[in-house]
Amino acid sequence: MKKIIISSVAILVFVILAIIVMKFTLGPFSPLSGEELVAHKPGGPYYYKGYVNDARKPFQPMDELTKQQAEELKSRDYAYYEAYYNNDGHIIKFIKYYNDQIMFQEEYMYEDGDLKDVVMTR
Repeated sequence: MKKIIISSVAILVFVILAIIVMKFTLGPFSPLSGEELVAHKPGGPYYYKGYVNDARKPFQPMDELTKQQAEELKSRDYAYYEAYYNNDGHIIKFIKYYNDQIMFQEEYMYEDGDLKDVVMTR
């Protein structure tokens, strides 16, 4: 009986440590994080190589590129992404390009800083 209790405690400690490591490793993109992502400077387009799709939030672009780097990806038949931000730094439009065509586009509407609606326009 003692061995079962010790094993259960060891498993519980392992799970807690794994959650802590995941939270710090994944940072703000962690599904375990209740924190909002850092706001981006307004305007756009800003170019990106990839994104994180967290079901609770809009797409979160990652690996920001220059326009020249995005054009280089385009010339090599790689996808790239454009994002536009409002004055509060929230993403308001996210577009995926591939082979010089829009593959998908989403627009995000906010009310009092909270996401209220997502519209896939393509």
